[in-house]
Formats: sequence, C-alpha cells, structure tokens
Amino acid sequence: MRKRGIVRAAPALVTLALLLLQETSPALARSKEFQVLLHFRNPDGREETVSAANLRFVYYDRRYIHHPRGIGKKGELEVRDLRGEVRSIQDENLSRLKFAKLSKVGFDYRPEGGKDHLRMIATWKSRWRKPVDWPGDFLRNANTAQLPHFRAVVDGREKDFPLPPYVRPATPTEPILVQIDFLSAQRRH
Repeated sequence: MRKRGIVRAAPALVTLALLLLQETSPALARSKEFQVLLHFRNPDGREETVSAANLRFVYYDRRYIHHPRGIGKKGELEVRDLRGEVRSIQDENLSRLKFAKLSKVGFDYRPEGGKDHLRMIATWKSRWRKPVDWPGDFLRNANTAQLPHFRAVVDGREKDFPLPPYVRPATPTEPILVQIDFLSAQRRH
C-alpha cells in the first residue's frame, strides 16, 4: 500500500523538480554572464560607451584539410578557421585571463620600430596583482587565422566587437574599442 502512494507521487515530484529547475536555470545562466561597459573612440574624437552582457572572447583555430582526388592526381587543400568562444582572454602561449578576475582591459598604442603598435593592458580586481601587458598581435591565433574579437549581447542582439588595428591607422574610419570595464555584481543591480 505504501509503494502505491510513492508511485503515484513520483510524477508529481518529477514535475515539481522540473519546474524548480526551469525557474533557476535563467538565474544560473545570468550569473555566468559578464556585464560590461565597452568604451569606443569615434573618428571625430568623441567617446562612446555601450552596455553589453554575456561577453566572450572569440578566436579561430586554422585547420588544413587535404582532399585526395585519386591516384596520380593532385589533391585539393581546404583551409578552415574553426571558431572558439571563451570567457577569458587568451594569448599564443594559451595563458588566459579569466573575465571573472578582471576589473578592466584597456587598449593603447606604443611606439615600436617606428610605428605605433597595439598593447592590451588587463587590470585585475585584486589590487595586489600587477596589470598584465600583452602585445595586441600576441592574442590567440591572431597571426595564423581570422582575427580574434569580442562578442556580446547588446539590446537583446548578439554583436561582434573587433579589436583595434594592430598598427595605429593614420586616420581611423570606424569607432575603435579603447577599454572594457567589467561590472561587479553590486554595480549590476
């Protein structure tokens, strides 16, 4: 008799568990999103700020695929760039700076070899750690595949944000990303 009561209650418990999971899933998904402010410098010198959510660093891995055509015939070589998205910034050595531990990332140009080259300066949330300074073209696969960039959700739509050019342009024609501010949990609400 007791087993029948448990068997009858099982569907109700499963339904209740699914409803609770469904209610908490959006909250869990939001907790993993990174709320940021993206700062741009327009060609006319004006500064512009865009609020975004769910920031990701997008990089590409280059793959070479050889398609044989048959005995004695020259094969065909196909080149594919496979996209990867992560919640950290990665360099060529696969070192990574996790978004959750950063307070901001700035992009600046410094003279090097007669030209101004891009530098990325990442500032940690912990004030005891020194900022990380990487060359812009040292980001993951920047020299071997499609250029890495950032992707985020702005006004409910996913949008890509390219890195600034590796060498400062004489006259910029588009807005250039100059800084990313990571908002802490207290500032989001």
